[in-house]
Parts: sequence; structure tokens; C-alpha cells
Amino acid sequence: MKTVTRVYQVYEYDELNEAAQTKAINNEIEFIITFTDFGEINKNSNLYKAYRESERMLTPWFLGSYIWELCRKMVLENLRSYDYLVDGSIFV
Repeated sequence: MKTVTRVYQVYEYDELNEAAQTKAINNEIEFIITFTDFGEINKNSNLYKAYRESERMLTPWFLGSYIWELCRKMVLENLRSYDYLVDGSIFV
């Protein structure tokens, strides 16, 4: 049997370069879209408002942009709770 140890450099969101931050933002918004049941969330929340705006405009492909526009603070709070690899992938 062999034991192998690997060392990772991990970063906080604010330490990432712009490209890595963009990747992290896109991944977080994609996660929110994939795992949120928009029919069950508070109808007064900004997240629901983003969803309704994309439905109203008949542009569901812009949902991520609406979420970033209306829920930026929430998304950034989520992003700052993780550690990342240099490319913006979440370090698990």
C-alpha cells in the first residue's frame, strides 16, 4: 500500500483573478437555477422577481443575467463562503 499526499493552493473568492471570479459566478448562478424550485420560493424575493422577469419577457435564457442583476448581494455572499482552486472551481 502507498500513501500519497497532495498539496492544494486554495483561495477565497476575492483573491481570484477576474476570469476565475467570472467562472465562480457563472457556476453559482447555474447551481441556483438548477436546484431552485421557483414555484416554492417566496414570491416577494428578488430571486422570484428575476424568475418572473425572465418569464414575462419570454427570455428564460436570460434568467442568469436577471439573477445577477437582482440578487448580486446574495450570490456574492454565497461565493464568499467557499474556498476555490486558482481556476475558480470550488475546492471541496
